[in-house]
Amino acid sequence: MLVVPSSSPDYVAVLVLAKAYFKAAAGLKKLFPSSGEDLMMYFPAYTNAAFSLELYMRGLLMRSQVDAGLQQKKYPHGHPIEDYWKKMSAEMKALIAGMFRNPEVLPFQKAAPIRIEVFERQLASIGVQPFADHRYIYEKFQGRDVRFLPIEPLIEILEALDKASAHICSAQE
Repeated sequence: MLVVPSSSPDYVAVLVLAKAYFKAAAGLKKLFPSSGEDLMMYFPAYTNAAFSLELYMRGLLMRSQVDAGLQQKKYPHGHPIEDYWKKMSAEMKALIAGMFRNPEVLPFQKAAPIRIEVFERQLASIGVQPFADHRYIYEKFQGRDVRFLPIEPLIEILEALDKASAHICSAQE
């Protein structure tokens, strides 16, 4: 059972759900081989991962707005990931990029502009709106060849977002 305390800020609930979808995606990913010959679990894994990405970006943007003293009147919405990223504070971007490809639990503080650039390239590599592009994939490719995006770049991004989320939530306690 997943319980989000009612006293938690709204962004915490969004981040908890993001983590749940990330765990579901990671579990499904284990069910298909990396060689790609059995893709039965690929689409559910990718769709869960892409939805997790949207939720993490929304939750972290909400937290970024709270940190800036802005009152959050409604949840951010839409699917283009770049829109969320552009609205985040420089501090939030540095935190996320500091967690990207970082085996530690604390963010890398040095070379933030370069780390942000590397993270942004990875973000661009997965497409503009991966969740919207994959949730109804069967409608888009009827009678056409399907091009599979690798899930690994998305998982790497999610690992950074998950660490940033954990860092923020642990600092709040």
